[in-house]
Amino acid sequence: AAYAIHPSIAFALLFPRSLMRGFLYRSNDLNAKFDNKMFKLIKKVAVSKNISNREARMETTITDTLLDIYTYRNNNPNGKGSGLVNGDPNVEKYIQVGKIPLNNVKAILLATDGLEIQGKPINNKDVRDTFFHTLETEGFNKLIELKHASEDADPDWINLRYKHSDDATGIYFSFLR
Repeated sequence: AAYAIHPSIAFALLFPRSLMRGFLYRSNDLNAKFDNKMFKLIKKVAVSKNISNREARMETTITDTLLDIYTYRNNNPNGKGSGLVNGDPNVEKYIQVGKIPLNNVKAILLATDGLEIQGKPINNKDVRDTFFHTLETEGFNKLIELKHASEDADPDWINLRYKHSDDATGIYFSFLR
């Protein structure tokens, strides 16, 4: 099947019919280089001021740098940023296209990075298995509940992020055969 991965989608999980283990397809994650730069700065400020990562995120140095990065990053016409759906025609430069065979696929989950559970990286096979099992047996509401619980259990943002709770979006396709 042909696909077009929108820049807002952080990952896709494909679950085969014959095996439990899901296959992970990550988008090209053009945000990573910007995120890593910001997370290093947040950590540096937190350490230098002996404050939590969460407190450091609110420092003027961080908020100003974050604004500069967003301005440069979002739909940059030079193609070196990342896509953001906001009506800007430059977003087209950031849409990935290709083909994935679906003949043995039971289900697909397309999701934003906000659906990931803090401290449980989706690139870990066991985490993917648990993620899929939870989605299949208890649905999106349970995943959101687990996500919020993981964020609330990390009030100082040991797992670095920009805000306490990111928006979580997922589209789940289950194929009948």
